[in-house]
Amino acid sequence: YKADTSLLDASRMESVASLDAAEDRDKGPRQIYVRAANKGRAWLLTCADIKDFFAACGKPRAVYNKWGEELGDADNVREVAILTFKKNKCCTKALGLTGTQLAGREVVVGLNTRPFQKRVQPKTSIRVFVGNLPFDADDASIKEMFAACGRVLFVRFATDADGKNRGFCHVIFEDPDGTGDPAHKALQLDGADLKGRPVKVAPAIEHEKQKRPPKRQQQAQHAQEAQEARPARKAHKELRPPEWRHDRAAGLTLPRKRNADNHDTAG
Repeated sequence: YKADTSLLDASRMESVASLDAAEDRDKGPRQIYVRAANKGRAWLLTCADIKDFFAACGKPRAVYNKWGEELGDADNVREVAILTFKKNKCCTKALGLTGTQLAGREVVVGLNTRPFQKRVQPKTSIRVFVGNLPFDADDASIKEMFAACGRVLFVRFATDADGKNRGFCHVIFEDPDGTGDPAHKALQLDGADLKGRPVKVAPAIEHEKQKRPPKRQQQAQHAQEAQEARPARKAHKELRPPEWRHDRAAGLTLPRKRNADNHDTAG
């Protein structure tokens, strides 16, 4: 993969012009970003490798990731690194490294004008067991009962083969910070009345999911089981001696008559 040199030169000139304007205003981002020109492959670099690459331009004040977290020398660089320099002339020198190689990868260096991205907190959930339910309990009544505990994502009722309520369910709450507060609040409702029946609220038991073996291992196991299920093969039938004959009338195999008696009679 080769970046278009004309586009790189135009981007470099635009970045230098922005730096000159910032220098005149005695302001300036004094920040650059560096990333691989080909984004299809992961970067296997550390912060120390990035600092060594820009050593000729000047010592960077700090190196950040795209979320604005400062990186240590041993920290890995993912996708992009953002460097802050003391002077804009250091940034100008760094922009000249666009199109060069870093650890065998062509890099793109540009002026960083964007704010750091916000790291999104992954949403998690937590659930509780609710038993001794009236058989006419529905989704709306369960959500209404636990509304003060937190946001109820959904209610999962246990049903039999005919689709009838078995008298218990699991209530799944949103738990964005992972503290489990909605579940703790829900446990305080143990024994509360729902349509004339005291419900049982308890922590849900997490069962470990059994990992399925690989497909090849399953096929080998099935073949072995099929082999063991087959009846044992009969031993090879020994050939009858040549002096035996088959009597079709009797359905038996009998010894052949010797010709000795005939010889004696003839003598």
